[in-house]
Amino acid sequence: MMMELKHFRIKKEGVGNLVTCMIAIVILMAVMGYSVVTYTNLNLAIKKGRIERSVLLQMETEGYLSAAARDELTRQLTDLGVEGISFAGTTMTPAGYGNTVILSVTGTIRMKNIIGLKNLSEFLRGSDANEFKIYQMSTAKY
Repeated sequence: MMMELKHFRIKKEGVGNLVTCMIAIVILMAVMGYSVVTYTNLNLAIKKGRIERSVLLQMETEGYLSAAARDELTRQLTDLGVEGISFAGTTMTPAGYGNTVILSVTGTIRMKNIIGLKNLSEFLRGSDANEFKIYQMSTAKY
């Protein structure tokens, strides 16, 4: 009987299990934080794609980027956080039916850090500003 009880004794490793559990929790929190930052950047890219597609459709219809459309695009991009917006290379005068219209927008955008986390590339670069660029071509259909 004594021999059987000897095999069922539980070894006390409380400190080792606690340290392992804490390390696992820290790693899990880091992965969750990274996922949130990645989702935020992905969502920003999706919004950018929607904006550029709607403006390009409007340019196809009108044949150029009108002043009102340019002002609206500037407002939308500013709402996204884009600074120093330039329209160099964009078709600003009527192109004519069948000709190419170009939407070219450049600027800088600051990526937002969620819950105070900084990603590795920002740490290495020393800045959270990134180059922002839209370049799309299509055919005027007006």
